[in-house]
Amino acid sequence: MQTPELFTLAVYGSLRQGFHNHHLLAHCEYLGTFNSANRYTMVDLGSFPGLFHGNCSTIVVEIYRVDEDTLAKLDILEGHPEHYQRHPQTIEGFGEAWLYLMPEGYLDTTKVPQVSGGDWRAYRNA
Repeated sequence: MQTPELFTLAVYGSLRQGFHNHHLLAHCEYLGTFNSANRYTMVDLGSFPGLFHGNCSTIVVEIYRVDEDTLAKLDILEGHPEHYQRHPQTIEGFGEAWLYLMPEGYLDTTKVPQVSGGDWRAYRNA
C-alpha cells in the first residue's frame, strides 16, 4: 500500500481553530501557531480575511499537515488559483508551508479595512 503524500499548510483566517471552516482541518495534524515575517498585508473581506504580499506586517498562522484529498478540498474552498493562489512560503520558527495569497492587483487594499497586527482572531474579537 502506498503512503499518501502529505503537505504542510499555514492558515490564518476562517480555517483556524474556532472559525467556521476549521471542520475541514479537524482530522489533520496540528503542528503549532507561528508568526510570519513582516511581509504581508491582511485585509477584512467580511467573514474571512484576504492576504497579500507587501506592506510589512506579520500574520499569525496555524500550521497543519494535510493529505492530498484535504488539500484538493481546500483549493476548491479558496478558489485556487483564481481567487486565492497557494504558494510555498517560509514561516519563521517553522520552515516552509503552503499559504493562500490573493493575486497582486486582485483588489485595491486601500479600499478595505486592514487587519492590524495580522491576527484574524484578535481582530474579530476586538
